[in-house]
Formats: sequence, C-alpha cells, structure tokens
Amino acid sequence: MNLTEKTKEELLEESMIDIAFAILTDRHEALTLEQLMNQIRELTGISEKR
Repeated sequence: MNLTEKTKEELLEESMIDIAFAILTDRHEALTLEQLMNQIRELTGISEKR
C-alpha cells in the first residue's frame, strides 16, 4: 500500500495494522510503538485522545 497516494479519509478507512505494516515495510527499520503511533497519527490526522 502506498501511503502517500491515499487521502486522510482513505487512510481512516484502513485498519491501523495495515497502516503500521505499510509504514514498517516502507521504512525498512525498527520503530518503537510510540514512534509508530506518532507516524500513524501524522498520516491519518487522528489525535492521541481519540
């Protein structure tokens, strides 16, 4: 999945697991859970409180 081609609305329809997998696959490096969640929040526009 190419995350850069999707809108925030399309990303919100994807599961967080699919988004996380795409991020990790694209980056080819280990991330902490906090780093991964921050990246997901940045891409989808969701807040930490949601």
